[in-house]
Amino acid sequence: MKHLLFSLALFALQGGIQGQTVGTLLNTELAFDGYTLVDPMGTGNTHLINNCGEVINTWTSDFNSGGACYLLEDGSLARGCKVNGAFAGGGIGGRLERKNWGDDLIWVLDWADDERHHHHDFAWMPNGHVLVLAWEVKTNEEAAAAGRVNPQLMWPESITEIAPEGSEGGTVVWEWHAWDHLVQNVDASLPHFGEPADHPHRLDVNFANVGGGGGPGSANSGDWMHANAVNYNPTLDQIAISARRFKEIWIIDHGTTTEEAAGPAGDILYRYGNPEAYGRGDAEDQVFFGQHDVQWIPDGHPQEGALVIYNNGAGRPGCECSTIDVWNPPLLKDGNYALEGDAPFGPETWSWT
Repeated sequence: MKHLLFSLALFALQGGIQGQTVGTLLNTELAFDGYTLVDPMGTGNTHLINNCGEVINTWTSDFNSGGACYLLEDGSLARGCKVNGAFAGGGIGGRLERKNWGDDLIWVLDWADDERHHHHDFAWMPNGHVLVLAWEVKTNEEAAAAGRVNPQLMWPESITEIAPEGSEGGTVVWEWHAWDHLVQNVDASLPHFGEPADHPHRLDVNFANVGGGGGPGSANSGDWMHANAVNYNPTLDQIAISARRFKEIWIIDHGTTTEEAAGPAGDILYRYGNPEAYGRGDAEDQVFFGQHDVQWIPDGHPQEGALVIYNNGAGRPGCECSTIDVWNPPLLKDGNYALEGDAPFGPETWSWT
């Protein structure tokens, strides 16, 4: 997959630019010599443009944008589409479409029913499979059994690897469920009992609000983690996830079976952004504020192997400003990540921002 451009930021320009307000406003010699993929919300049209603002190709759909879209190596477009269903919330999708350069629909996946719903992002893998990010339903009773205080409907995240077949659907070949990797410190008679600080590779079932409070999402939804990005590293065979409500990114191991992924081998390998989420810090240690679009920098690029993220800045103390942040996680030779004593995962500072 050619990573032409994954994110677009719209900046309000006040002063300095007079007259022209649409089209190409700036194109210097320092600009990256490539194309930009534009998929506006609220439409079914996706455009590939050059640095002069000229449209190179357009794809159409009967569905509005449902999050991410990617231009694949063969020139086809893989796009998330918004469909209505039992779920409602920010970034909702539910359908993936793949169209060739000539705008013919060559594959479709519907991933929306009463139990699960794709949202925000997906990742096309080098082997032709696709990783689908989705909510899944947990009832009040299931939340209570997991140790949630004031239990309610919850939508934890899942990632499913699908091998496409023919022109529609495919075979599920691997799954990971966040609900399999919980910790709680409220009831010793319930599963996963322990202090979050003593189990930094697991997810505190009582951390973060659910629904419309404290972040994006419908007021009546069970949106809990609000993951908004998934990225695959074929060299490490690992998956990165951006969890907006937890104000963190997580890395998990893909080199497992589905059965192994449901156990300790599927626990969080690395997390970064908000050590308060696992009891090893407080609000002053938070560095992500409404973040999106975590990616590994590909081989052959400056700072290859580092992680990069769009840090929105929502609620950032002192300056609600957006930044693009790059950092090097403490990767060990065995594919795990360094974690010292009772300290949080590092590093303490960015390598570039």
